[in-house]
Amino acid sequence: MKTSHQYSATLAGAAAVSLGPAGKVLYEAGGRKIVNQGGRRALEWFIEEIGRAGLVRAAPRLATQVFEETATQVVSTGSVLARSGADVVRSVRAGFPAASSSGARAAVGQVAAGVGRAAGVGVVIDGTFGAVEAARQYRTGDMDGGQACRHVAKEAGTGAAASAVGVVAGVTAVAVVGTLSAPAVFTVGFLGAVGTKLGLLAVLS
Repeated sequence: MKTSHQYSATLAGAAAVSLGPAGKVLYEAGGRKIVNQGGRRALEWFIEEIGRAGLVRAAPRLATQVFEETATQVVSTGSVLARSGADVVRSVRAGFPAASSSGARAAVGQVAAGVGRAAGVGVVIDGTFGAVEAARQYRTGDMDGGQACRHVAKEAGTGAAASAVGVVAGVTAVAVVGTLSAPAVFTVGFLGAVGTKLGLLAVLS
């Protein structure tokens, strides 16, 4: 796992934690209807266990192996959480018009702004690292000009998407479960970002 992936995923996890209160508002406004009580308890236990496992704090070599071996599953999970996030918004708007017009709408706006900021950070971080890599390989003759430009674009684009998915995954976990510890939310956001990045790069390579 590249250093740029770790940086942007860390920021995505941190952004998800900062948006936890907004996720809680969405839970109270309608997210609790997405999964029944038994399912919420099981999901909360699973996510908290992931956070306690300390995968993010593991040795870099172990972490890289875990992320690469589970990239497809993480991307799939991120897609499910993203769909759940859309369900939360629809539930709020359909069943809770008062909340939708005040607190919940503000929460959705906060999440949207946070996702946008995370995507921008992903573009900057991964695009910068991609440019450095492209310049080095261009000088050594391993890339021509066109390949270098495509490499930078691929890194920047996938960085934006991965960071956004990480934030959405973390916030949606809170919106569906209700209460999660900061380490658990951070881990969901981090893994969602890294898994998405690796999955997209695998598809585009």
